[in-house]
Amino acid sequence: MSDISKIVIFTPTYNRAHTLTRCYESIVNQNYKNLTWMVIDDGSTDNTRSLIDKFIFQDKINIVYRYQKNAGKQGAWNKAVNLSQEYDAFLCLDSDDVLLENCISHVSSYFSFLKENDIIGLRCLAIRQSTNKPDSLYNLERIEKKTWYDELFSRQLGERSDIFDPKKLINYLYPVDETIKFVPEIWFYAASAQLYKYIYIPVPLTKFYDKHGHLRLSRESFSLHIHGHKKAREMVLRTVPLKILYKNPMFYLKNLIRYFQCLYYIFIRNK
Repeated sequence: MSDISKIVIFTPTYNRAHTLTRCYESIVNQNYKNLTWMVIDDGSTDNTRSLIDKFIFQDKINIVYRYQKNAGKQGAWNKAVNLSQEYDAFLCLDSDDVLLENCISHVSSYFSFLKENDIIGLRCLAIRQSTNKPDSLYNLERIEKKTWYDELFSRQLGERSDIFDPKKLINYLYPVDETIKFVPEIWFYAASAQLYKYIYIPVPLTKFYDKHGHLRLSRESFSLHIHGHKKAREMVLRTVPLKILYKNPMFYLKNLIRYFQCLYYIFIRNK
């Protein structure tokens, strides 16, 4: 068992009471004692609050619940990071996804890597429910210290599950406010890759269920959140080394096209 003992599992949620029990039970069933479940509710109008109250009453795990009004997933992330500075490890688990059996104990021996100055997180595998296979095919055979740029260079991109050092995350809060509610996650990876690396661990951590377009916290309209998309594409084009972009030209072109689409939409709106 690692000497890092306190892990917080952060779940952003919006009207997902019908999936939260599955998420909760996967956390309760972990063979790991020093664990806190932090739920940030982004303005749910269903029975999320009463369900969380029931979980708290059961007293099976430590639960922190916070309610906010329509700040978006990245706003919930920022709040959770700010509230997690006393913890040693930070994992985001979406409200309709689950932890695999005893996965926290399985990876806890690697938590000590988070103390290294140049490591921001452990990048583990995520299983896609529809295929029951890892979504990312990158680095499946060994444990290695790599940059996000290395993964980008490989062109083997896919969903993964990260366990972060929250004390390093505090320097990379998403640039959201009352007018910008959504910024794609690629903003964070591009911003933090300038200083930090990951320990890539070929161990499955979570199972994620294929998202549907109506999930407000998971899929956001490009045109509705144009300024957030612009910030993300700017960060990619400004920080990712050209040699990496040229080695993955489709990624480069996609971000370049998205950036100019953002400029076009903003220009049209401001006319």
